[in-house]
Amino acid sequence: MHTDSPHRVAVVGGGIAGLVASWELARAGMKVDLFERDQVLGGRISNGELGGSHYDLGAESFATRGGGVQRLVEDLGLAGRIQAPLTRRSWVLNAGAASPLPPAGAIGIPVSPLGIEARRILGFAGALRCAIEPLLPRRIGAQASTIADLVGARLGSKALSRLVAPVVRGVYSTDPAALPLSAVPGLESAWRARGTLRAAARAQRASNRSAGGAVAGLSGGLGVLVAHLENELQQFAVTVHRGAHVSAARETTDGIRLETQAMGDAETYDAVILTVPLEEGVAQPVQGDALTRSGSFDVARDAQPAEVEVVALLLDDKRLNSAPRGTGALVASEAQQGPSPIRAKALTHASAKWQWLDEELPPNHHLIRLSYGEFQGRSSRNLDACTIGLDDDSVRSIARTDASRILGIDIEESSIVGMARQRHTIPPRRTSLVTDGPRNEPTSGLFSAGEWVSGTGLAAVVPSARRAANDCLSHLSSPNTVTAKNGDQPG
Repeated sequence: MHTDSPHRVAVVGGGIAGLVASWELARAGMKVDLFERDQVLGGRISNGELGGSHYDLGAESFATRGGGVQRLVEDLGLAGRIQAPLTRRSWVLNAGAASPLPPAGAIGIPVSPLGIEARRILGFAGALRCAIEPLLPRRIGAQASTIADLVGARLGSKALSRLVAPVVRGVYSTDPAALPLSAVPGLESAWRARGTLRAAARAQRASNRSAGGAVAGLSGGLGVLVAHLENELQQFAVTVHRGAHVSAARETTDGIRLETQAMGDAETYDAVILTVPLEEGVAQPVQGDALTRSGSFDVARDAQPAEVEVVALLLDDKRLNSAPRGTGALVASEAQQGPSPIRAKALTHASAKWQWLDEELPPNHHLIRLSYGEFQGRSSRNLDACTIGLDDDSVRSIARTDASRILGIDIEESSIVGMARQRHTIPPRRTSLVTDGPRNEPTSGLFSAGEWVSGTGLAAVVPSARRAANDCLSHLSSPNTVTAKNGDQPG
């Protein structure tokens, strides 16, 4: 039952950050309104169904680092569903040649660059360039601001383009030139402490068989997490506004006023958590009822969101029983160029990765997922998914061709039992907190969380949402907090 409270809180964005923040607030007794622009909650976590089996059409796993996601899952009573992926290897495609990924630390940095597997991908010269990195002076890469800058300077161009870039693009849906060092938790501080990037990546390694670190999933898919949170919000009487486009937030003497297209008149709340950027930004009071516009919660001025798409194919093909590319393959940019490019950036052999899915599917049936599109950053055009806007037959043909080349098996049209598609938007990250006055301080009542401020992945997003909710609760418990006037309460 909902606990009576004088405080009203709005959460903008119904992705996983918004769901978690709303749940934290509601179970603490706050009156919560959740605003989601789309009709479906969950954001980049979405569920599909083919052949009677449910699976993930968005994020399918979470990094185990920090333990934040596992703690949430345990708090929700879902600990029994946590499942590690099967121990098959991942592969990488470079200029048409497929190779198993070598044992790696963070973001695909090879642990043993002179090993056979690394040399097969990097070539001898590229492997040697990577191997001598501990001998380089600390000043090399000291001014780097992105993953591409740092890896290129310390490990060389081959390690960047053939190993790190495919991993970064597959994990973060972002080019390494657009990924700030801070987006890979702990990597920069570990490098500066040890003086060698390879040692820093090795220290962060959770599994010597993993390209990007240890991950886990949930039996039934991560969609189970979204469904459970939705049910929790219903139990706590959270008001969910679907199809609600919040355009602006304005600080008033009574609280934070949200302007939405769905509700008509603006509503005032004691606190607001933004899990997505607002088109019209935030304004704050200066004198009386006068308002001044600020650039708070700023994102790169010329950055645009990227549109990506996941295409799932259910295949009836016993040749895939041997998992020819293990749990899947990442595609380097070299393989996406030339007269016959592979257009997908990655393929996941989902039924070879997750035991629960393999057990659900009929014999000789396999579920694969292909990913298209990525965020390129402020100085480059975004590579929106080439599949967006195409009809299902065209996408089916592209996906079959790409899967055949990645898997090394000529997949016949007749083996495709079904296909599903899911489009996702990757927002540009907040690059800085630029304001004409104080912002995101405990006295403002305005808080931020989610991918646009924390970085990509549940391991970053979930802790940011819980932290923002707890900061909001601390703010509301302050005796100086202004409560929204009754006249602004919804009828």
